[in-house]
Amino acid sequence: MIFLRIFLCFLLAPSLALAITCNCYVRSSDGSDLDDCSTWALAHATVDQALTDSSAGDTICVDDDHSETYTTTKTFATVGSAGNPVKIVVVQTDTTTPVTAYGASPNIEATGSGDILKFGGYAYFYGIYIKHYDGLRFGTGGGVITIEGSKLEDVLTDAGSFIGYNSGDSNKLVLIDTDIDSGWFQTRTQFEIDWRGGAYLSTGTPHAYLIDQAAEGGAFHVEGVDLSLWDGSTSIINLSSIGSLVQEFNVEIKNSKMPLSYTLVSSNGLATGVNDGDIIADAIGNADEVWTTNQYNYAGIVTNDNTIYRTGGSTYTAKLATNANAKENVSCLRTRLFGYAAVDATTSADAAVHLTYDDATVWNNDDFSIEVKYHDATDEALGQWARTKPTTAGDAGDRTAFTDVSSTETWTGTSGFTNPQEETHEINFTGADGMIEVFGVLCKPSSTAYIDLLPDITEN
Repeated sequence: MIFLRIFLCFLLAPSLALAITCNCYVRSSDGSDLDDCSTWALAHATVDQALTDSSAGDTICVDDDHSETYTTTKTFATVGSAGNPVKIVVVQTDTTTPVTAYGASPNIEATGSGDILKFGGYAYFYGIYIKHYDGLRFGTGGGVITIEGSKLEDVLTDAGSFIGYNSGDSNKLVLIDTDIDSGWFQTRTQFEIDWRGGAYLSTGTPHAYLIDQAAEGGAFHVEGVDLSLWDGSTSIINLSSIGSLVQEFNVEIKNSKMPLSYTLVSSNGLATGVNDGDIIADAIGNADEVWTTNQYNYAGIVTNDNTIYRTGGSTYTAKLATNANAKENVSCLRTRLFGYAAVDATTSADAAVHLTYDDATVWNNDDFSIEVKYHDATDEALGQWARTKPTTAGDAGDRTAFTDVSSTETWTGTSGFTNPQEETHEINFTGADGMIEVFGVLCKPSSTAYIDLLPDITEN
């Protein structure tokens, strides 16, 4: 079995890639766009011409010393399809074996002010180094562009130079194990960026922020990326332009290393309540922040706190802080506390959630509630929900305090509270033997709850 795993890794790992079949060869040192690119001896001189001559599913092999430069805006269009993209692979000199890492010099570069490199259609790039002067745009004609094991570098750091959408077109950009140097990103409606693996490489002063949601929303997902060298002056995420627009947007940053000092979001940007969006940053930091979360939405902010915590519980708590917009059945703060595996609820099970807050009045069960998602006893693929929130739609003032609230536990860090409340909310449910998830929900406006991240689970 160990031998088999090693053998499979040898076949699949990019660093140990085997030779590939090339439909077209590109090499700037001696290539000519007048040749047919069928061999190295007849190589094209530009990727641009190779894309023009390619068919859906073709593989274009680019020599690792290849270089092509543009002094005006340039559009690269591909004829690939969603299921059959054109592949542009940088290979080791005079071979058809993919490089193990991108080279020291750009393969494609724009050098003049106002020059923009544009890529559209369905294409896959591997091991390429692209350097742009005044913008790197994706989505010309729509499609999906995937870039793996590569480098995208911005010469400038001004507001006019970004990596992102091409005006008027929808598209998706996928970055896998790809490094970004000095660039910043911008999204819009019908445009999505998915960045998985790689790093931000700072060689100068970067733009004031890394991700700009601009005026038209869009989606940006970052996971497992080293952002520790980013040192912009304002924030990782800029929402200053989106607050008054009816647009959907989403930003997620997960399991990524952050700078020693940074601001996550320039402003909440959701105060108007006319847009639909979330900012979620989970398990990010520069040390051991695997518990941490940052969630921004219309009702408030969810973060983590390690100064207020329950004895015997987690050293982190989920801190839910609502603003004046929070309202039952309309806008609440909701966060997953923890997920469990193999909880046997066939007879029944109990989930107990511990929290503390500072309020002279004990909250009603519509102010704060818990939810448990579990599997149905007869149809295990179906998720069932148990909730402590009332099922009737009356006003909050008509509710009574949750009758199962009680606590005899000790909390650290609450000495500054004027009216500390320490509670345990418990719910019983019956279902299958399988995974469950536990959520905390705060709907009371302008309030803060600290929730232990480790609920107590009892199988009956």
